[in-house]
Amino acid sequence: DSLEQANSYISENITGNILVLGHNPWLKFKVYDKNNVFESVSPDIEVFLNGQDRIINRELNRILYDPNSNEAKCIVKNYEINAIFVADKLPGRWYTKGQESTYYNDLELFQKFHASDYMKLSKEFHDGPVDLRVYETNPKLISLGCSNKR
Repeated sequence: DSLEQANSYISENITGNILVLGHNPWLKFKVYDKNNVFESVSPDIEVFLNGQDRIINRELNRILYDPNSNEAKCIVKNYEINAIFVADKLPGRWYTKGQESTYYNDLELFQKFHASDYMKLSKEFHDGPVDLRVYETNPKLISLGCSNKR
């Protein structure tokens, strides 16, 4: 089962800050016990967050729009994110055919992640209906692309 394998891999191999893009009900407590986990939520849920949490969530979600932008690199650097955990079909989303669909946008996102210079695909899990991926970040490459300070 890819979900169990992903949880075991993260809890055994990843240390530090992890960003979970989108609400992800699959991570287990053993991952949270060992790591500091940032779990971003969608904009329609974000409105229920308090002011500072809303600002942080909005910043973290900017990585979804363009993971290779200078802004995304700075966000990863500022929050000291060591790994990003994503799935090819993010939970709670409606999938239709065509370029305007959420599924198409998710696939485009993974192509951008694969092309990133500061993220390395650490592990992928394909056993089950959802493909899960863990990307590790490279602080040296992030620093080269990010000039702002927090």
